[in-house]
Amino acid sequence: MRRILILFCAAVLLCSFSACAASPQPAAQDMQILDITQWPENEYTRAIPTPDMGTPVTEIKSGSLYSVTLDGVSRQMCYDYLACLAQNGFQSKFPGQENDVSGGWLYSNGNAVVTVSQSGSRMIIGITFESID
Repeated sequence: MRRILILFCAAVLLCSFSACAASPQPAAQDMQILDITQWPENEYTRAIPTPDMGTPVTEIKSGSLYSVTLDGVSRQMCYDYLACLAQNGFQSKFPGQENDVSGGWLYSNGNAVVTVSQSGSRMIIGITFESID
């Protein structure tokens, strides 16, 4: 299960870095990538608090993994969202790793597992219902 989460985090980071590339990157065959302009309503997003910051720009669905990319999110706004997760029953499952350029965190509430990564002005929220224990 940890391997799935590591692969998910890698896929989310790859997608965020590919957005910066000069040419479009090919997507995996089972990966669905959509450009969006508002927060999506689905089983994944209903399992987490809706962020009150940023503009949704991309959603990705790959198997049991789902993510939403938000633009216009500072590191402080990301910290605020992590606090919101904690206030809504999510617990940190992995000590956050961060540097001057990016950061990544893993939270769970026993039902949903949430990865949050932030770099530049983008925050990516990944959601799965797979167990990490």
